[in-house]
Amino acid sequence: MQKKNQKTGQDFKVSSMLFSSSGMALVTTLLTLTLMTLSGFALLYFATRDIQVSGNDRMSRILLHRVEGLGLYLSQDIWDKDPDYLLRGSPQRELWLQTEAEAANLAELGTGKSFNALTDKEFNSFVAKWPEKNSGEVFFSDDSVSLPFLGDGSGRVLVVDLGPSGVGSQDIGGAVLHEYIVFSEYDDGRGNVRFLETGLRRKQ
Repeated sequence: MQKKNQKTGQDFKVSSMLFSSSGMALVTTLLTLTLMTLSGFALLYFATRDIQVSGNDRMSRILLHRVEGLGLYLSQDIWDKDPDYLLRGSPQRELWLQTEAEAANLAELGTGKSFNALTDKEFNSFVAKWPEKNSGEVFFSDDSVSLPFLGDGSGRVLVVDLGPSGVGSQDIGGAVLHEYIVFSEYDDGRGNVRFLETGLRRKQ
């Protein structure tokens, strides 16, 4: 297409800038910059997600180590005690070492409940009924006192004595093998809570 130049009276071609060499270079440059910008945002997004996932994994591991530590602490305490102290009715028996009936009563689960077969709902109800502080029915650990460098966390542990296990006495030298379930909970004080249930058997 041609138009007449009003000043000179000469004809000239109307060419779009997009079809000139400089126009194509500009478009190519803009597209390259756009792609680089989008790539940068994508890399930033995935890097941020990786940091968040790593942080969550680190927090989960910390909570797991601390709740395991509480459970192992009381498990070791049971191992170290004189067997007579663990007998039901013994005046030296710790209050946090409860029979199934006592633990079921504490959690209002009803009588005759086996702690070997708690449903998720019953387990959550059981843990929710524990006293918040160390009234004796649960072992309570406060980081601000015992481990101040950990912060404002706290933990609770309750051990349920299931009584003699089904293992025959002839297999363990004539002693009676008792079975326990150690329930431990740790709260880091920032809304992160972890529960753990472990089993323990001890000759008695």
